[in-house]
Amino acid sequence: MMAMHPTRPLDPMEILRKLTGLPHRRTYITEVWWLVGGTALGLLLLPALSWLAFLLVGVSVGAALVYFDWRFSPVSLLPPRATSQNIIGK
Repeated sequence: MMAMHPTRPLDPMEILRKLTGLPHRRTYITEVWWLVGGTALGLLLLPALSWLAFLLVGVSVGAALVYFDWRFSPVSLLPPRATSQNIIGK
């Protein structure tokens, strides 16, 4: 039989402190900017460099599909590799 713990009220600030104290708390904004920037640049260059810009858009969209499916994507290796922290406010 499982031991029952005494019931105590749930403190959201305690949960927040525990979550923000974990080492994996980081944002992935640099990877998203690389994906959005590659797609936007390819679309802007489409009239001037048709096949090359189409290739850039295809590679960016393909990398985004792989990245957001939680698989390895080459965009994870692009700089900057700095860790930015999540900001949680009241």
